[in-house]
Amino acid sequence: YKVFQAKLEEAKNNYAMQSGKTPTEYELQSINEQVWNKFIFDETYTPQFEKLGLIVSQEEHDDMIQGKNIH
Repeated sequence: YKVFQAKLEEAKNNYAMQSGKTPTEYELQSINEQVWNKFIFDETYTPQFEKLGLIVSQEEHDDMIQGKNIH
């Protein structure tokens, strides 16, 4: 819980710094959901990917963002 709370505070601070304003209640809900989803992914999926030896190369990563197979 402490790790999640720290990540949530960091995300809220980042939002405030980037936007120049404090997030609204709606924006806080969105930030909370984004942080929670990333937290779950990082804590559950990522260790399993590493255990299985699954990796995404830099080339694949770049292709997902700006290549032919954008996701």
